[in-house]
Amino acid sequence: MAKRQYERFTKRCEVEFVVNETTYKGKTSNFSMKGLFIRTDHSPEPDTIIHIAIYLPDGSTSKVTGKVITAYREPLALRSAIGKLKNGIGVVIIEKDSNYLNFIKSLHDDFNR
Repeated sequence: MAKRQYERFTKRCEVEFVVNETTYKGKTSNFSMKGLFIRTDHSPEPDTIIHIAIYLPDGSTSKVTGKVITAYREPLALRSAIGKLKNGIGVVIIEKDSNYLNFIKSLHDDFNR
């Protein structure tokens, strides 16, 4: 099994992302220096550029730009049967701010204590 290039950290944060001037909400499921996964019922197609506001645990907001790499959409009947929300998008970050960099560093530091 191949190792991931960037370490992933599990953290739940509220997010809003904009696709074609429409704002959607979701929650993060994990982060890395180069990407994140957002749980959402609104899954844009792969290669879509999105603008994301991440509401960080310290009360600050990180604003990043990403490109959708993967989009998962489970049929409603299947989601109802298993009772879990599996819909979401894998995003590679193409522009990040200092809040994002500091947040990832803090996750890394906390993990390695």
